[in-house]
Amino acid sequence: MTTRKTTAGAPAPVAKHRLSKPSTAATLPLRVAPLPQINARDAEPLNDAPGKDAATARLGSELRRKRKAKSMSLDELASTSGVSRAMISKIERGQSSPSTSILSKLVDALGTSVGHLLGPEVKQHDVVLMRESDQLVLTDPSNGFVRRCLSPILPGRGLDFVMAELPPKSDTGALVAHTLPVEEYIYVLAGALVVTVGELRTTLHTGDALYYRADAPHRFENQGRGTCKYLIVINQIHD
Repeated sequence: MTTRKTTAGAPAPVAKHRLSKPSTAATLPLRVAPLPQINARDAEPLNDAPGKDAATARLGSELRRKRKAKSMSLDELASTSGVSRAMISKIERGQSSPSTSILSKLVDALGTSVGHLLGPEVKQHDVVLMRESDQLVLTDPSNGFVRRCLSPILPGRGLDFVMAELPPKSDTGALVAHTLPVEEYIYVLAGALVVTVGELRTTLHTGDALYYRADAPHRFENQGRGTCKYLIVINQIHD
């Protein structure tokens, strides 16, 4: 123990504090998964159209891979989804970016989701870091509707986490009822969002949240003057 002077000149004791090492008894090891880098050379040589963004190229390749995995021809997918064979072929080759409504028909016919088409596939880990530059973004060419995929594809998981931006005075168009049992959760970050599920129409404002079963046709609309930004979680129900 050392001493210091008080204002009256008399010495006063000053304690020396020892820093102890933090205990690691309750610390659990975390395995952080690095995201795989998307390399054009690793993809099938379908999306060679210049100027196509990474999301459109990835989408086309993954649609084709999913279709072939189900042993479906272009004609069979066209018949099941209601999307023309010519349009599917253009999307798979990266020559066309599908509208939100068309894409919803295709993913439902293939029994998958947009997030599982665009999200990075990783092995099971405790922590998966997705930098902004790693997140693939899909833009609807017809209205500027933007979806950013925030969830990786984990083994045995069927959850999608997406941040969406819907421009003013626009809507997604009719989205088909999911064939698989699916539930969706909405949280509005900014603006106002009109959500129609079946015959029920609900207006959400900033901070509002909504849950619904997506086994009915649904639609999102932004009737305001500013962009509506919201989060959506899409979860496959395992009864």
